[in-house]
This record gives sequence, C-alpha cells and structure tokens, in this order.
Amino acid sequence: MADLLKDVKDLVVNAIKDVTNLEVASFTGTPAPLGQLDATNVFETVRASMKDATLVGYSRFEIDGDAMNYTNNNLGAKEKELVAAHKQLVTEAKDSQKDFFNFALNIVGGKPIE
Repeated sequence: MADLLKDVKDLVVNAIKDVTNLEVASFTGTPAPLGQLDATNVFETVRASMKDATLVGYSRFEIDGDAMNYTNNNLGAKEKELVAAHKQLVTEAKDSQKDFFNFALNIVGGKPIE
C-alpha cells in the first residue's frame, strides 16, 4: 500500500509540474532513431536524439508569469521560416494548455478561463 501511495504522490507531483509550465523547443536537422518511446519521457527522449540538430527556438512559460524565449539568429534564409513555425507552435501549445486548464476547472465545477 505504501508503494501505491508513493506512486500516486509521484504521479500528482509530476502532473502539477507538467501543467504549470509550458516548454516549446523547435529544431532543424535529422534526429537519431528513437526506438521504443517511454510515454513518461517523450520530450526528453526526442531532445536527446537531436544531438546533431540546430535549435531554432526555445520558449518556456511558468505559471507565475516568468518567461524565457530564445530565437537562433544564425540561421540561413530557408531556416528562418522555421522561426515563424516555432512562434505558431508556441501559440498552439498555449491554447492547448488553456484548454487543459478549462477541462480541469470544468471537472471541479470552476469557471473556465476566457
């Protein structure tokens, strides 16, 4: 029973960390073969496979309002299109996070975020 409670606690702690931060990274390049993915570490597995890739953009938003954004300014003309794609990905990720929060609020009877 103690192991089950620890597993539940770990699951809740990890879920809170996951939903309170938003992290988007965009790369260009060819990843190494991924093999079998662990559903709990997909992002880390993909990131590790991108050893020979170039970071296009990285954005991180925390629930307390802190934010960080990096855009690679050493890209060629073709890769610069990827910066616009990164910005769109950030927008979609933020919308997805908001939808998730609204889903959770709906479950507990809360008012959705506009």
